[in-house]
Amino acid sequence: MKRTMAASVLLFGLAGHAGAESLPSPAADYRSKGRMAGGMTVEYRHANGKMRMEMRSPEMPQPMVGYFDVKTQKGIMILSMPGMAPMAIETGAGDEGNVGVAAGSGQRVGSDKVAGESCDLWKPDAKTADEKKMDALACVTGDGIMLRMSGVVDGKRQTIFEVTELERAPQDMKQLTPPPGLKPVKVPAGMMPPRK
Repeated sequence: MKRTMAASVLLFGLAGHAGAESLPSPAADYRSKGRMAGGMTVEYRHANGKMRMEMRSPEMPQPMVGYFDVKTQKGIMILSMPGMAPMAIETGAGDEGNVGVAAGSGQRVGSDKVAGESCDLWKPDAKTADEKKMDALACVTGDGIMLRMSGVVDGKRQTIFEVTELERAPQDMKQLTPPPGLKPVKVPAGMMPPRK
């Protein structure tokens, strides 16, 4: 579970700092499915700057679902456990629980193909020691869809997230809106697992 959580934290925490170019944000309506390190699968839906993420793992009895605003990087993660009411957790810009899109600034360092789609390789600007150690590399399409991210985890470069299916199509905005009646809580600093 520790490795799985580390992978999810690394995916959502991708963010750059001052640099030459802004990393592209999603401009297309789409649905994607992918794999994450640690055996998780993830599905994203995006439309009009709103995203829904659903993560599944053999270790989790219920999926983890998140709703995010791409521009502000704020959102809500919903955790469900058998026999308990769902718990909604707020995330904000700079938190380790942010949406899995490239954000901030960085440098283009090449190109590649993932799931039949062409993408630019971006090296986000790193400010903290942890970000430098991670040495993230994101493959992002021209219309801002992150197809793959790799980084150094436990001293080895590995793929942290990779899209296996991508469909550009209109999305139902109802599915991108959190359920009514949630009372989100803010997780105190230090409660999220540390980045590797």
